[in-house]
Amino acid sequence: MAEIKNTLGWIDYLIIALMLCISIGIGIYHQFSGKHKKTVEEYFVANRSMSVIPVAIALVATFLSGSGLLGLSAEIYIYGTQIVAINLSFLLATAITCYGFLPVFYKLQATSAYEYLERRFGVKTRIVASFVYWLQQLFHSGVVLYGPSLALETTTGISKTISITVVGLVCAFYSSIGGIKTVILADMFQSLLIFIAVLLIIGIAANDVGGLGQIWEIARQGQRIEFDSIDLDPTVRHTWWSLLLGGLCSYLILVGINQAQVQRMLTVKNMQASRRAMWLSLPILIFLWVTICFSGLAIYSKYYNCDPLLEKRITSSDMIMPLYVMETMSNIPGLPGLFIAGIFSASLSTVSAALNSLAAVTLEDYLKPLYKKYSGHELSPTKSTSIVKVLAFMIGIISIVLAFLTQFVGGLAQAIITILGVVGSPLLGIFTLGMATESATEGGAIVGALTSFSFLCWIAFGHPRPVSPKLPTTIEGCDKNSTNITMSIVQNVTNFSKLSNGLYLLFRSNNDSSYFYLYRISYMWYSLLGFLITFLVGLLISNLSRLFIQNQNSELDTNLFFPVIARRIRCRQCNNIENEENFPLDRTCSFSNVIHEKDDAVHKIYVNLLCNTSSSEIFIFFQSNSCEKSSLCIIITECCSNEMTEINTLGWFDYLVIAIILCISAAIGIYYRFSGGHQKTMEEYFIANRSMSILPVAIAMMASHLSALAFLGISAENYIYGTQIIGINLGYFLSIPILCYGFIPVFFKLQVTSIYEYLGKRFGVRVKMMASFAYWIQQVLYSGLVLYAPSLALEATTGISKTVSIIIIGSVCAFYSTIGGIKAILITDVFQSLLMFASVLLIIGTAANDAGGLDQIWEIARQGQRIEFDSIDLDPTVRHTWWSLTLGGLCIFLTLMGVNQVQIQRILTLKNMQAAQRAVWLCCPIINLLLIIICFSGLAIYSRYYNCDPFLEKRITSPDMLMPLYVMDTMSNISGLSGLFIAGIFSAGLSTISAVLNSLAAVTLEDYLKPLYRKYIGDELSPATSISIAKVLVFTFGIISIVLAFLVQFLDELLQTFYTISGIIGGPLLGIFILGMGTESATEGGAITGALITFSFLLWIVFGQPRPIPPKLPTTIKGCNNVNMTMSDLQLSFFKRIDDSSYFYLYRISYMWYSPIGLLMTFILGLLVSNLSRLFIKNQNDELDTNLFFPMIARRIRHRRHNNKKNKENSLLNRRYSHSDEKDDATDKILC
Repeated sequence: MAEIKNTLGWIDYLIIALMLCISIGIGIYHQFSGKHKKTVEEYFVANRSMSVIPVAIALVATFLSGSGLLGLSAEIYIYGTQIVAINLSFLLATAITCYGFLPVFYKLQATSAYEYLERRFGVKTRIVASFVYWLQQLFHSGVVLYGPSLALETTTGISKTISITVVGLVCAFYSSIGGIKTVILADMFQSLLIFIAVLLIIGIAANDVGGLGQIWEIARQGQRIEFDSIDLDPTVRHTWWSLLLGGLCSYLILVGINQAQVQRMLTVKNMQASRRAMWLSLPILIFLWVTICFSGLAIYSKYYNCDPLLEKRITSSDMIMPLYVMETMSNIPGLPGLFIAGIFSASLSTVSAALNSLAAVTLEDYLKPLYKKYSGHELSPTKSTSIVKVLAFMIGIISIVLAFLTQFVGGLAQAIITILGVVGSPLLGIFTLGMATESATEGGAIVGALTSFSFLCWIAFGHPRPVSPKLPTTIEGCDKNSTNITMSIVQNVTNFSKLSNGLYLLFRSNNDSSYFYLYRISYMWYSLLGFLITFLVGLLISNLSRLFIQNQNSELDTNLFFPVIARRIRCRQCNNIENEENFPLDRTCSFSNVIHEKDDAVHKIYVNLLCNTSSSEIFIFFQSNSCEKSSLCIIITECCSNEMTEINTLGWFDYLVIAIILCISAAIGIYYRFSGGHQKTMEEYFIANRSMSILPVAIAMMASHLSALAFLGISAENYIYGTQIIGINLGYFLSIPILCYGFIPVFFKLQVTSIYEYLGKRFGVRVKMMASFAYWIQQVLYSGLVLYAPSLALEATTGISKTVSIIIIGSVCAFYSTIGGIKAILITDVFQSLLMFASVLLIIGTAANDAGGLDQIWEIARQGQRIEFDSIDLDPTVRHTWWSLTLGGLCIFLTLMGVNQVQIQRILTLKNMQAAQRAVWLCCPIINLLLIIICFSGLAIYSRYYNCDPFLEKRITSPDMLMPLYVMDTMSNISGLSGLFIAGIFSAGLSTISAVLNSLAAVTLEDYLKPLYRKYIGDELSPATSISIAKVLVFTFGIISIVLAFLVQFLDELLQTFYTISGIIGGPLLGIFILGMGTESATEGGAITGALITFSFLLWIVFGQPRPIPPKLPTTIKGCNNVNMTMSDLQLSFFKRIDDSSYFYLYRISYMWYSPIGLLMTFILGLLVSNLSRLFIKNQNDELDTNLFFPMIARRIRHRRHNNKKNKENSLLNRRYSHSDEKDDATDKILC
């Protein structure tokens, strides 16, 4: 920036100091006048004694700050006059405020506008909204306070630090000691200075160029006059539509629901006076707005041919007005000082209002409730007044700090409106939602506001974003020593434009398609978008929640709604009363009233009565109460069909936590869709270009392996059957070396996308197709099973049907898996794993706190016979033994990690084999640790229900509901904890399903579609087409998983079902891969025969009927209310012993043996058939690639082939020598 030539004189400083002193003096006067602010009402609303005119002027002064004054004139100078059209929206917004918002606030007579939200929704909404307002006003006051500092720096050279500090302290001082009366009267005085400052600029400019008409003409020639932009494109900076709708929302945010303005409107004696003040402020505001806009044209009339920005005399467009003042008025003592005083006044009036309103919100919404909660009584008026003065001053200090950050913002007008849009529009949406709709609920309002806020933060601050095209400027008229450049900025120019001196400047239009579309949207749309998203999402969530949670918002006060809505409600209520009076007979049937009026307390009494009444007694009741038969039927149906007791439900904060988790998962998918290479290759989409690091891959492998099934199933397993299942960790550990030094080297050397490509190379296309189809069936069934687990958790805890939860979770998972590819899946796995750990630790911590420590949990479990580690029985019919868990766990882990497309695809995202092996070794202790923690959580749950089993008590219908039931019983009183648990279950499910969907798409594309396309089209699929098909496949498999999840609800124990599927399908698959990698003699026919026979056999023993129910450990309900019965007494009558000889032996085999049986049968039968076939068909598998075998086998094959080659060479050499000897003998004979 060029050196400042003109500075203020002593008269200018005197005027500025005088203005500051007058503002301080008004504060001091009101501190020591009247009742000395002994009440909060006097401090905040002046005892509702203010007159209309001061309030009207104060409303305008607060709206047009110093930053608005500087920014608006700069806006006209650079972008033209289109923004003047925003005044039409002010007219519409004033009418809405006067006849919509104002009547509601005035009837409530509340100091804080956010008291309304507590009455309409609840205290949580009030706290959230007031906190958002707190942020908005702090940032806004920081921007506003920055304006005067900019003016001083440009004109006097005084640093921003000094000016921000001085102005901020003055404002904080008089605002804190004087209260609202001081603020309003100071606003009046400061408004006069604002008018004088703007009129001064216009007067000087008119005098210099020859009149107002000449100013207009210069602006017209410079293309500054623009009022015809009616483009519907939202990326255009200013149009009639964006200014009308965006301006309407912005004005409503600043005036209609803003604590600072509502507080001013409440200072007059009644609502009519408040409306008059609002209507009076409108022409004042419009006149001042138009005047400031014209001052921008006035400034342009001086710099139209010598732009100070191009000339680098200033670094920001917001410096134009103070620069103009110093260059045109510095020769007249006092005029620059008067202008600076006007800028100060504009900022002081806005900041003082912000400080006073923030103090009111902080006191009323935070401090008073906290004080009352912990002290048990109200704050005294004297203490309250003292506290608010301290608060006002402290907030002033915070505003000073934030002002220093504002210097990095270019374009003050845009910065202000952007802050209003991002932060203020969700508030407008909440208030409108509450006042305009009856169905809106607290949860809906908060979810809508947070969704809107997150979306706006993304589009408002996302990068890279385009620079708005500016109108043409030039420096042709500058001094000869200056560079003579004409700069024309043409819209839609994205290449370098060569200027007359050879310089190049680059400008991009807002409609440049190289930028992400949402980043190009004009800032004027932010407030409208935020309002609409909050309103629509809030309304949607509210109505959805009302489907499951009844009696929300019943009989709300009609004063909480817009007058037109309130009249409609009152009219409907009157009609309802008349209808009831017209049908007195219906009112005599009291039992019907229980149902129709939903009297919950009486309803429960009748339910308990009827559920414990014999059938003969019910029949007598029917005969004697004929008028109540229909109602009675409803209750009897409820009693008989729903034996589960009433469940706790999630709160809004729990739903918020769940929604955030889903949104973050979806956002990760969106991010990776638009980052990197934009998924232009199959390698990037399916294996991330082999560029992932070890830690996320290791965590992702764990997350995919331990799904929601493990959470719900393993904890239930420990609760019902004891801790023996922990022995499965030994099987997992033994499988790691086999996986690292057996399977991984083979797959890494082949560098395949689908692991079934290996089978095509080793055996042939038929084995490849059969195995990939078997995997396809396994994973589709498995994904349905995993998707069902979160829906079970939701149903058990919130009452939301499985249908809703399955569809929502399945859709979210399908969405981010489809668009994000493997990178998005891996990163979401890491995020979701943290939630998995947090959920389990939360359960253990809560149980330890309730039971008295971890040792007490262990002791209760020991006494309940849950601690069991000594089962070494060789009998395969015993459910869990060390042998079945070790061997079964080994085969299951190899099935899920060694020959599973999901996990191998993750392993192949690493750069080399060594990194893959390290990732697997790292994954093992993480899995073992989490598995042990989950097992212990089952004991923790048992420590609560050991003497009152919820399954026997019929509170739940499946053991897998134990964990979610425990969470709701112990954590529902703490907002957010239940939601965190559900989010953990969702995360466990999502991490597994997303991996499954991606792997199924890879297998289908590589093993089916590509070969078919090549066969019938004769060409390869292009990368772009392949990517598109892969995404469609992922989403399609997501839909299929949703459908299958509905079928899973008819299964009982999730964990056993999971391991059963792994055994039936995974066991034969593991056998095929080991047959191929571990033997040379295996053939295609042998592999297919062995797998099909094994699969058929396993289907028979798994689904054959009748089959026994495994015996469960003893449980009791003797600790429940009015019940004394033990499960051990009834066990023999309910369950047949598993070794009962009446059952077929194979049907009694433990499910943990299915995988080893599948592996051994496939391997042995495959090897047998292969060797038999080689007796009749020669030359099978000759000279196979050694990379297709386990490294140990490959070395042996290479060694044997090397020896065979040497032996063959030696034999050939020997034959040559023998032939030579024979020739010599023949020669000797001839010679003889």
